[in-house]
Amino acid sequence: MKQFFISIIFLIIGMCLYLLRDISTYFPPTFFSNFILYNLSDGLWTSSGILILSSIWKNKKEQLPYGILFLIISLLFEFLQKYQLVIGYFDIIDIITILIFGLITIIINLKYSYKKVTADLAGHTLI
Repeated sequence: MKQFFISIIFLIIGMCLYLLRDISTYFPPTFFSNFILYNLSDGLWTSSGILILSSIWKNKKEQLPYGILFLIISLLFEFLQKYQLVIGYFDIIDIITILIFGLITIIINLKYSYKKVTADLAGHTLI
């Protein structure tokens, strides 16, 4: 349940970043401001999708393939933009952001799932 709420927060932040693009003329064009306005939302949405899938499948063995599949699909959409098969602008920073956020989310999920399973086996529950 906690994963679901975190994923919703990531989605809301990602939507807010899209709204900030309209007022981006007020921000000086630096790498950091451009990253926040144009790339961070891709990473947040990737993490959100993986977290939503993780909240559906509680078993670590079931989470991993779906998390990896979601990450691959996210990357695929970005590469399809390069060949104009999907609407959007290809950006290597998007690829890096999606990879970093996706892999960190998968790793944290695996560690969290492992701790939860071992705590449940010991008669304790986390959360």
